[in-house]
Amino acid sequence: MSQPTKKLLIANRGEIAMRILRSARDLDLKTVAIYQDADSSAPHALQADEAVLVPAYIDQCALSSFSGPGTRG
Repeated sequence: MSQPTKKLLIANRGEIAMRILRSARDLDLKTVAIYQDADSSAPHALQADEAVLVPAYIDQCALSSFSGPGTRG
């Protein structure tokens, strides 16, 4: 039996990320947004339940660790 989804990683930014955030809240899901330094004050990074600083959006090692020094939330 599978476990229900508890958190949703948003690996996007801009209006698409905001739509995902709104839908996730409607479904009572916690959200995790990834962002780079330049996006630290972007709405998707600020409004997510958690935000993870990544050096690059294609850095798979950074994406696989959702806790640690770069996490906000």
